[in-house]
Amino acid sequence: MNASEKNKTRILIVDNWPFQLMNTLIRLGDAGYFNTYPALNCLEALIELHDTLRPYDIVLCSTSLEIGELRSLLQEVSRHSLARYFSLAGDVDAIQNHMGFLTSLKGPGFQFLGVVDKPLVPSECDQVLGQAQPFKRSRGRPPLRKGRRLSQ
Repeated sequence: MNASEKNKTRILIVDNWPFQLMNTLIRLGDAGYFNTYPALNCLEALIELHDTLRPYDIVLCSTSLEIGELRSLLQEVSRHSLARYFSLAGDVDAIQNHMGFLTSLKGPGFQFLGVVDKPLVPSECDQVLGQAQPFKRSRGRPPLRKGRRLSQ
């Protein structure tokens, strides 16, 4: 993925630890991903995903999130096509028992990119997140999603 594609890739980062969230934003910037947005919990992430006019390309979730909330978040994202990809950041051992379920959420419109360790390393970010193909954006109005009215 070239620098222009990285900058166009919209990433929502979900982490319940504020320091880790800020560190992830910084590390992604170091890797060339500047179109990043924070969410401190799954509810905040869902609100952002539903309210945005431009869909996210990637939802990057911390493995430190409560597993029930993480499952619900990813199911909702998959069901309503709120993002095209998801990835996990952190210690996989913390959610090893749930990896089968989490990776089963992938489908034609929602794919699992993989896991990156924390603290994030730019080359590892590129290896995992670089698999994503950003939405092709037109210069006009953003694409309409289900439930959106033209007057919005």
